[in-house]
Amino acid sequence: MGSPILLAWCSYRTSKIDIVDFNTKQSYASFDGVKTHYLSKKFFFVNYLENDASIILLGDSWTHVKEIPNTALVVSLHHNYEESANMSVFDISKKDQIKEIYSLGEVSGGSIINFLPSFFE
Repeated sequence: MGSPILLAWCSYRTSKIDIVDFNTKQSYASFDGVKTHYLSKKFFFVNYLENDASIILLGDSWTHVKEIPNTALVVSLHHNYEESANMSVFDISKKDQIKEIYSLGEVSGGSIINFLPSFFE
């Protein structure tokens, strides 16, 4: 069997990263991604537009995981609405031996740019 085909995802808010090997259909790794110190405020805004299936859902905290192509590295990002963000890079080359190789450190601040048309104001 060749190189593993991996799928990674992270949980909402907690930044728990899970990676599965598609070849073996087994867990490849499970570990904590990067987090911020700000606690979730559980703020949500849902807007159902009349006669339209569009839903706008805004939360205060997001987690992301993304591979760096042609490497055995993944980037973990966690950011909070107008509060802070944090990012780390993990080496996933060895099954169940995940190693953080870079950490940005938490940065404070942020801004939200409103692109909604004037009829929403």
